[in-house]
Amino acid sequence: MARRTMNSNRYTIWKAHHPRRRRLGPLVSSVVGVAMGAALLSQVTVAQAPELGQGWLPEFNLAARQLVELADATPAEKFSWRPAAGVRSIGEVYVHVAVGNFWLLEQAGVKIPGGLSKVPEDPEKSITDKAEVIKWLQESLDAVRTSYPSADRQKKVQFLGQETTSDFVLLRVLVHNHEHMGQAIAYARMNGIVPPWSTASAE
Repeated sequence: MARRTMNSNRYTIWKAHHPRRRRLGPLVSSVVGVAMGAALLSQVTVAQAPELGQGWLPEFNLAARQLVELADATPAEKFSWRPAAGVRSIGEVYVHVAVGNFWLLEQAGVKIPGGLSKVPEDPEKSITDKAEVIKWLQESLDAVRTSYPSADRQKKVQFLGQETTSDFVLLRVLVHNHEHMGQAIAYARMNGIVPPWSTASAE
């Protein structure tokens, strides 16, 4: 019974952090397929990026730079675009990444000024202006970048009902940013927006 309760609580916490995981039909399946292809394409086009294969922080810096570049290249009027009802919009994806960065840092036991306490209520709905979205995204990326080198990565922490290390939770930061960058690339391509690094690689 105790194990069943623990698993139930773990699911509740994860569901709260990822509230939009649901069955959404063929259109969303297509978006996922496009995201996978777009992510693969981006890996090919940035084959010469110096950060590749150089460790956690360089890989994070590459993803962070590309996320901000793509958000900046997206017209403000496109930030409310979504591929289907019940799916995050372009702007909501970036805000989700930002909030996720702050949340995961706290889960990893990293103390940052303000942290989640400074995030407004229902951020995906209250932070909609392009400039504000990018500001929050950049602040969250900077928080990760500056706190990672000094973090006690071998510290034992509780994450989603299980004991792990801060290092493994910080790995989820890297994975989470790449996961949603693939989504953002797919959204951009569906709107005729070319990732800036793809354009630079083609020149």
